[in-house]
Amino acid sequence: MIMTTVYRNDADKIVTEDSIVSEDVGVGGVRVRFPHRLPMGKIIDLKVFFFSDPIPLPAKGRVMWSSEREVFETPAQEKGDQSNKEFYWMGIQFVDIDAFHRERILRWIKREFQMESL
Repeated sequence: MIMTTVYRNDADKIVTEDSIVSEDVGVGGVRVRFPHRLPMGKIIDLKVFFFSDPIPLPAKGRVMWSSEREVFETPAQEKGDQSNKEFYWMGIQFVDIDAFHRERILRWIKREFQMESL
């Protein structure tokens, strides 16, 4: 799953982050790999793109936790590029998500992981 996030930074400027990698999605939230740490409790606007669905799911999320900084090795490093990408894992809780979009998440999880019931 890929996400786009929009939020205000410390200087009160609107920041958009595209192509945010996400994992561990559920109806309550998602774990994301983010290029920098956001403060706990920060509310961000999300557009969640499910790989099998061309229509993004709009949602708001609250930062619930974040990991220490980690280094992500890019495929370019295999070719000698030494530029590491730093990132943080963050837990984002969905807030203000309606029943229709919650059901879309459930259907996607069932379809992706071939689950009979949740």
